[in-house]
Amino acid sequence: MLEEGRIHPEKLVIHVANTSNKAVKITSGRLWLAADPAAPRILSLQKTLNPIKLFNHQDMIPAGERGGFIVETDPLPLTYAAIEIVIVLHLLMVLRVLSGLIYASR
Repeated sequence: MLEEGRIHPEKLVIHVANTSNKAVKITSGRLWLAADPAAPRILSLQKTLNPIKLFNHQDMIPAGERGGFIVETDPLPLTYAAIEIVIVLHLLMVLRVLSGLIYASR
């Protein structure tokens, strides 16, 4: 439950560092949040992030480079969250990456 008058982010900025020796493509993602504030580390699926539009209109993140994307959401609680992204490595391997903590900065 969101509290009136508190800061609640409405965007997520996702940064991806491609440390592989192949270009990667991010095909989709999902946002996971705590359904119950009393159990903040038990996460449930909230939103599918699709389509993913990378920074600078890139299609892929080149080997050894960095990239990312911005996701607009409903107001988010300041709690634990996970962002799952599906990464295709050279169109042969699919990786799922989970990470995250939502916080507000000024």
